[in-house]
Amino acid sequence: MVDIEVENADKFVHFTFYAIFSVLWFAYLKERIQNHKKLYLGVFFFAVLFGIAIEICQSVFTETRQADVADAIANTLGSFFGLAMLRLYYSLFNKK
Repeated sequence: MVDIEVENADKFVHFTFYAIFSVLWFAYLKERIQNHKKLYLGVFFFAVLFGIAIEICQSVFTETRQADVADAIANTLGSFFGLAMLRLYYSLFNKK
């Protein structure tokens, strides 16, 4: 069996997870919060802070894991990308 190793593949996983995470949170909250511009910002900042908190917890509370700034950056970019794609979708199809 051929073992192919991709350097920093976990960053893609972080990016993808946070993109999906942010879109799902927005979808859940959009019926409850009418100001969607504030909702985009709120979901984004929550995702960023959550990602940073997870990285800090990995460093502080475990012995086998460590905080990785690149993971926090991938989380942030994923959240931004997911919400940007959602915004584009709503603007193209005239949905709020």
